[in-house]
Order: sequence, then C-alpha cells, then structure tokens
Amino acid sequence: MGDQSHADLFPVADSGWRMAVGAIPLGNAPLIEVDPERYRAEIDLKRRLLTAGHADCFQAGAVSPASRWEVAELIFSSLSGRYPDSFSLEAGRIWRFRNRLLGEVVEFEPGRAGLDGIDPLDGAGRHVQEDLLVVGASAGLPLLGGQLCFPSRWSLAEKLGMPLIDVHREVPGFATQIGRSSVLLLERLRAGRPVWRANWSLPATGRLDLLTRPGGGEKWRTRAKIDRHNAGRQCWFRTERQVLVRLERSGDVLFTIHTRVRPLAEVAADPGRAGRLARAIRTMPEAMRAYKGITECWEELVIYLEERAAAPAAPDPARRVELRPGAQPEAGPGRRGPR
Repeated sequence: MGDQSHADLFPVADSGWRMAVGAIPLGNAPLIEVDPERYRAEIDLKRRLLTAGHADCFQAGAVSPASRWEVAELIFSSLSGRYPDSFSLEAGRIWRFRNRLLGEVVEFEPGRAGLDGIDPLDGAGRHVQEDLLVVGASAGLPLLGGQLCFPSRWSLAEKLGMPLIDVHREVPGFATQIGRSSVLLLERLRAGRPVWRANWSLPATGRLDLLTRPGGGEKWRTRAKIDRHNAGRQCWFRTERQVLVRLERSGDVLFTIHTRVRPLAEVAADPGRAGRLARAIRTMPEAMRAYKGITECWEELVIYLEERAAAPAAPDPARRVELRPGAQPEAGPGRRGPR
C-alpha cells in the first residue's frame, strides 16, 4: 500500500559513534508514512492515550489557529495524495476527508469549524502514526505544542515554550557539538523543501509511549539485569523517522516523528548491523552511555552484538534504508535524543 521506503530504518553509522544532525532532503519520500501492519493498532493506541490523559498528549495553546489548520490541511492532503486507495479528500468550501482504513469520514471548513469539535491539529493527528509537533519561527525556535502520544522519555508539559537548545539540554554534547547547526537547519528551512533525519535508542521495553512525569516512577523504567545471554530479549531497537516541514502560510515548522520498535534480536540477526551497532556502543562517550541508560550493561551488549556479527548472515528480503556513511544523527527538535 504505497511507498514504505523507511520501514526498515537503521540509522547507525559504519565508523562508530558520531554526533551529527544528519538531515537530508526528503525528496520523493512520503511526508506521512502508513505502515499497514501497524496502522490500526497504533491509531487505536493513540486514541486511547488521548482519552485517558488528553493534557499529557496534546498541548497547543501557543500554536496559532492558522498553523493548526495549515497542519490539518497538509496532513489530509498528503495522505490522500500519497495513498489514494486508502484515503481521499474532497476540497471545497467544505472539505471531506475519507479514511478507508478506519471506515471514517471527517468534514470540516478550513479555518472555521469541523473535525467533530476537535482541535484541527489534534484531529489530524488521530489519523496518522506520527507524533506532530510545531516549532515557532521566532527567536530561539520555541516548541509551541502539538500532539505527542509516543514520546521517548519526555513530555510536552516539561518542554513547552522552551527554545530548541533548551529542549535538548539533557543530551550530552548537544549544545556544544550540534546545537548551532540544528538551529541553522530550522532557520534556513524553506517551504516546499522538507528534510528528514533519524534517531535510534535501546530501551528495555517495546512500548511506544514512554511518557515521563514529575517525580518519575514509571513502570517502564524498570530494567532487568541485561547480559550477553538475554540482551536480544530484554533490549529493543527504537527508531524515529523525523521530518521537518516549513509551513508556507504561518512560517512555523511542523516536526513529525514516526516511531518504530523492534526486538534487538531481530536487528542483530543481520551480522552487518550487529557489528555496526557494537562499534557505535563501544565508541560512545561515557556520558552518552549514561544518558542512554546502558552504563551498567554496555559491555555485555557489545559482547552479544559482536557474537552475532561473527555469525553467518540469514537471508533478509526486507527493504532497508540506511543513512549515508558518517551520518550519525543524535537529537532533533522536541526530542531528547537516542539512549
């Protein structure tokens, strides 16, 4: 069903750990991805999270109404244009968006009313697997808000209104190594020329929603003892495909995040990938290992991965997308970075 060109993302550099923005033009790749095997389950999960804790997942008070509607129009237009068998859009005074995967029809009048009484940014986000964040064009590039259902150890509440640099203050080396280049990327981003980048991490859970709360105590933080014998089962390879789009009318930046989680054993079944990941962990600065939460187990992880790297390769017909050699992205707007 359409282009699934980023379905097997592996953004780990060949030469070891390197901190870089790593953004490249989106080109003909889709702005919004639809993963047919996970679409309904992830949309259902999104909607359950929004029902259970709407304020945790959606905050947009600082996003202008114009930007909210522009995002909604862009999302619905992108879905219908890229996946016409699954989505359609009739545009006029009243727009009618049809989601055949869910059997739903949404009618709205852009800029005025509709989306069944739901905020247009929130309503659009309920039809895509991506999280949708809006970064302002004013000084410092503040995080204005958005819909965030699948955060990677952060929350909208703790980051709202922060400048780009401050959003990533916990990431070791972000401000000194790639802070300025990240700011320039967003400042120079032009309408009609989106870019994309990727992140990776190794959490000890396969769940998508890693929301943090004041005081901590989240159950997903519990990490069983990891060694070379159980690493493939206890660790997960989490990737984020991030797309940045300059909104033509408002000037703000839409930042989309499509998160995928796979068992580490599945990734390590490819000897080449296992070797690259082992090199990245081995050459990673100690502060970054601590930030990623693997200080106590990184040596066991490396042993596990190097053993898999030495094993014969199994046939893998899946399409893969890997970043260019040397492109080791670290953190992006609204994101605390890989761990």
